[in-house]
Amino acid sequence: MLQENWLGWTEEIVYKDFDRDQNKQYPPQQDLDIIHRFLNDLGPFLNSLIKEGSNFAKLLNNDRENAMIQNAYYDANEVLHDCLETDVWKQDFWKERGSYYSVFRSNPVRDAGLTGSSLRAKLHLLRKLWKRTYERVKSAGRAAIDLLDDIDIKLFRKTLSFLNSFLGSVAKAFPPIEAMKEVKDLTEGFIDILEQPTN
Repeated sequence: MLQENWLGWTEEIVYKDFDRDQNKQYPPQQDLDIIHRFLNDLGPFLNSLIKEGSNFAKLLNNDRENAMIQNAYYDANEVLHDCLETDVWKQDFWKERGSYYSVFRSNPVRDAGLTGSSLRAKLHLLRKLWKRTYERVKSAGRAAIDLLDDIDIKLFRKTLSFLNSFLGSVAKAFPPIEAMKEVKDLTEGFIDILEQPTN
């Protein structure tokens, strides 16, 4: 089953927390908490997509390859979990190095566009892209994405494309996130093969 409410919590951020004031300064800890929550939800979401949220495993029809991908997600989730358990998600971690902006002589979170209105706008767009995919699948009377359906895959790929961009930004600030991004790319590679079966 597809996760209808993936990133649903971001709607509260956009509609209740967002301030039209261009000079609005969001608390740095709030930005870190938002990124942390997103990453905490990411692993289970991606794993569910290849298990029951799409016909990926059925189309692949290869127990060895399915096991390889599942194990890759497990390994990436371990890296992600370890990263999420560190002190880097606490504002004090940054302050202890002189100021919130002192790590690497700058603020890698801000430099990656992961603060304030930029962060909120990116998550809002990702949520909208996913909702379009979900609503398309439901309107077609299915419980999962059909990777052989032109409309399904077009909308799904738009979601994955922006997710890839967002994860790239997150990985610049938090390098261990690259592990999850790589597994997502691996999954997309297999989807490419499924879309273009050999005769």
